[in-house]
Amino acid sequence: VLHQQYEESLRAVYRQRMDHIKSGIVNSYETALSHGAGYAQSNHTIWKRYTNFVKTWTISVDYSTSLMNMAQFLPPTMPPQSITPPDDPAYMHTTSQKQLSQLRSIYQRGVTHPMTGLDQFWQEYEAFEKSHSESLGTVLVAEWLPKYQHARSVYLERNRVWSIQDLRSRGSLATPPVGFARGDSVKGASSGGVTVLSRKVGSEEESAVGKKMSDSEYIFQMDEERSILSHWRRRLGYERTNPERLANADFDSRVRSSYKEEASLFA
Repeated sequence: VLHQQYEESLRAVYRQRMDHIKSGIVNSYETALSHGAGYAQSNHTIWKRYTNFVKTWTISVDYSTSLMNMAQFLPPTMPPQSITPPDDPAYMHTTSQKQLSQLRSIYQRGVTHPMTGLDQFWQEYEAFEKSHSESLGTVLVAEWLPKYQHARSVYLERNRVWSIQDLRSRGSLATPPVGFARGDSVKGASSGGVTVLSRKVGSEEESAVGKKMSDSEYIFQMDEERSILSHWRRRLGYERTNPERLANADFDSRVRSSYKEEASLFA
């Protein structure tokens, strides 16, 4: 009886610890998605990592390496297996049901987002549903197929409007505008919706990185910055047309996310 109580206490502690870890990570992913991470340029990474994490819920933990390292510290009369959590089929069954529900929710939300690797993500969802129930899977796949097809068409259309190479935003850090020195105040006239900083040609100014900039360098960098900014304006104008036919709250999140990405590059 004492041994059974001991095993049950181990199971209870293990369940509580694992549930706490899973809940914390799931809340982190959901918080990121609620703040627009699902609409970012590299949104495919968060959906993929989220599904990969949930898939690990039913994978048995291999304690062999840890037991070998701890064996030297245990008394000779205590086998290493005695300190591992005992098997808990009931908990694994409950976890499997939670995993099924959570994965379905992630897949169904993810396939509606235009993103890189969308076709593969849809194939994973289709295989996931049919692996659990052929009849139910057929019904759900048919229900979500039009939403996936719409997301795919928007993704292809979006690639024709703008690309990451045009925006020059992959791996870039925010930098001050060209010709803007530390401590300067912004002065300039608006031209075509773009504020142009005033600078006297023929003089040398110190840029924000502390280097002298010649007139030719200044003109070249200003032209390059105007080109990048025009691509961003084109992207923002496209997103404001709501090509995904999002609800008001999701549409606001999509447009706000685009402005934040632009600000993070030019701020």
